[in-house]
Amino acid sequence: MTSIATIAAAIPSAIAIGHGSETRSPMAYVVIGGVLFSTMLTLFVVPCAYSLLTAFENKQHMKEVRSAIKELDDAAKTGNNENKP
Repeated sequence: MTSIATIAAAIPSAIAIGHGSETRSPMAYVVIGGVLFSTMLTLFVVPCAYSLLTAFENKQHMKEVRSAIKELDDAAKTGNNENKP
């Protein structure tokens, strides 16, 4: 919503014709482009990066779980129990 409002506010400066518009138009173009670019990053790139990092984290977690299960199985087979008096 704020991105749309910012772009809408910069459009009149971008298409302005008249005295002094040659100094304001380039800034309006940059504002519109920057807001569009940051919005696209926020909507598409950030969720994709989060998804990739979550998948990596899940792989690391599963590796730790398998290691813990293996240790428990080994302890059960040898009869070693750390809780015995």
